[in-house]
Amino acid sequence: MGKTFLPHREVMFVSLLLMFLATGHGEDPPAGHLQPLGAHQPPVGQVESLDYMPTPEDFYHNYILPGKPVIFSGAAKHNPAFQKWSDAYIMEKYGDIEVQVDFRKKENRDRPGDTFKMEKFLLNYNASDIYMVTTVPEPMMEEVYLPSCLSCGGPASNLQDYVMWFSSGGTKSHLHMDNIDNLMCMISGSKEWFMLDRQAGAKVRLDRQEGAYCTVDVDSVDMYQYPEFRNLPWWSADIGPGDCLYVPYAWLHQVRSHGRNIAVNNWWTPLSAFDYLDCKGKDTKEPVPLSTLEFTPGAQTRFIVKVLLEEHGGKLPKDTVQRLVLWEHRGHQLISDEDFVQMDSNGDGQLSTEEMDQPELETIHKLFDGIHPGEINTMGAWQSRRIAILELLESLDTPLEGEAKEFLYNWQRTDKETEEFLTAHGESLPEAVVDFMKSEMKTRPTFGGHEDL
Repeated sequence: MGKTFLPHREVMFVSLLLMFLATGHGEDPPAGHLQPLGAHQPPVGQVESLDYMPTPEDFYHNYILPGKPVIFSGAAKHNPAFQKWSDAYIMEKYGDIEVQVDFRKKENRDRPGDTFKMEKFLLNYNASDIYMVTTVPEPMMEEVYLPSCLSCGGPASNLQDYVMWFSSGGTKSHLHMDNIDNLMCMISGSKEWFMLDRQAGAKVRLDRQEGAYCTVDVDSVDMYQYPEFRNLPWWSADIGPGDCLYVPYAWLHQVRSHGRNIAVNNWWTPLSAFDYLDCKGKDTKEPVPLSTLEFTPGAQTRFIVKVLLEEHGGKLPKDTVQRLVLWEHRGHQLISDEDFVQMDSNGDGQLSTEEMDQPELETIHKLFDGIHPGEINTMGAWQSRRIAILELLESLDTPLEGEAKEFLYNWQRTDKETEEFLTAHGESLPEAVVDFMKSEMKTRPTFGGHEDL
């Protein structure tokens, strides 16, 4: 049989058709499309690495205050855990301890974890998809030391948690942001970090309501669904056994683990100043076992709520505070009317940053139902609401403008203001806009407008 040749135009058509079928778009795909996070361009650079641990004062002024990540190479090798924590040792000494276990190495926050005995975890983790994420069990705290750069000046008196991460490697986190400062130390294995500074991170949509994280597939980034990643500058950090990495508050990051992997997070509330008196007369080189320290959850709760208030001019009305401050994984309101009255010291129906500074830390913790600060969510709700409004506006046949658009975006509107606005303007607004405003009200509306209200 002779060869069959397609005319040039038909060849071009077939080529374009194949390209469209491959990408869903009639163009070459953006760099990094359907590739792992970070493949779109090389990192801006590697996070700075030091072969020594700075003093608490130097660490605060050179890294915490400017929000600059840093690696302390080999800083955790003096921990007893670094020398002792083999599977056999942990099994023999701590096998009866209960720990929290997650069930998918590629993070899935929709799947709740479970409680295992340490023995059960050790017998199964090498041949399954489970990994441990748990506060360091109290008996094991004796074998982990607080990094000396945290020993005075504020971090040690504002500690929130020590989280132990334990897997056989291969874990992949969501791209997420923590509203807390973090110094992670490796006991075993290595981790590679994709990190975004605060300016770059502000461009990323944190599209899950129950937490400040992004649902982008970290193994296959869809650059059409997430166009903000196309030119996003990022930093790289690789840490191995005995290394510690400082992750500043509000830096987005995504983490992959390799090999038998044990790490411990030291989490503390971000500081507004260095406490020099706290360091007076202290030997910061003396080892401090985690078992000798205490958590102060009220400090982090106060910080989270103050950040929310500062983002909205320093104060918010009761209805708005109650709508925004949620129990992260359940979406429940945390602040009752009675709780609000206790915090609203001047009785004006507004919660201010000054009023959040007044209660004792223990009182604040109780007012928020004793919930761990890591379970208190404000940022995720804000991001999801912004995205929901953008999607709503894009779906309208006629653009929403002027006063109606401003009112829709207004975080501070109360139920009463919403009721008055919809009574006055509801008939002229798109039904989808009215329904959205109605859905944000704490109490069921009792006014007219659309017939179904």
